[in-house]
Amino acid sequence: MTADSDLREQIEAIRKGMRRTGREMVLSSVQAFVRGVFVLIACGLSYLILNRPWWQMNVLWVTVVVLAAAVEFWLYARLAAKHPEKFVTGIERQMIKFLLLIVAVGVLFGSVLDIRGQGELIPGVWMVLVGLAYVAVGLFSFSDTWVLGLCACLGGAVSLFLPLAYSFLIMAVVLGVGSIIWAAVLRKRERHGEWSVEI
Repeated sequence: MTADSDLREQIEAIRKGMRRTGREMVLSSVQAFVRGVFVLIACGLSYLILNRPWWQMNVLWVTVVVLAAAVEFWLYARLAAKHPEKFVTGIERQMIKFLLLIVAVGVLFGSVLDIRGQGELIPGVWMVLVGLAYVAVGLFSFSDTWVLGLCACLGGAVSLFLPLAYSFLIMAVVLGVGSIIWAAVLRKRERHGEWSVEI
């Protein structure tokens, strides 16, 4: 029993050490909040144009994703410039490659579904893929993002069997509100000094 307690204490010490050195490979609270806001905006606008031609939906999401990526890249570049030892690591480079692969797979699947007239499945597929990305980050970097990832995978899987309107509702709750809640958790950790992030 004592050995188990010692092991748990050592694991927790390692976790705290990883957090203090910024090696969790997590977004800052500002980045997580921005991501959640962009998802909520995109889902809200998508709901308004549900009955319009599908290409308008494509244009909307491509525009939102490009804008969100540009903002996150700018925020991340500022973090990396201030703390290169924390945010430019071998782990992060590998995770970025994995995330790019996820995006490529999502674009491929989305294009195929769109061409075949099954565009209503695209939000669910993207939720599952984003969820897998969060899970991977959590498993390989001592981050808790795997919780949000599992919720996204579950929400995406359920939405595949529901009308499109419900898919956007689920996405708004899981990846929109969920990211904002995660931002609050990160902010609390930043304030308690588990890692220090300055935008």
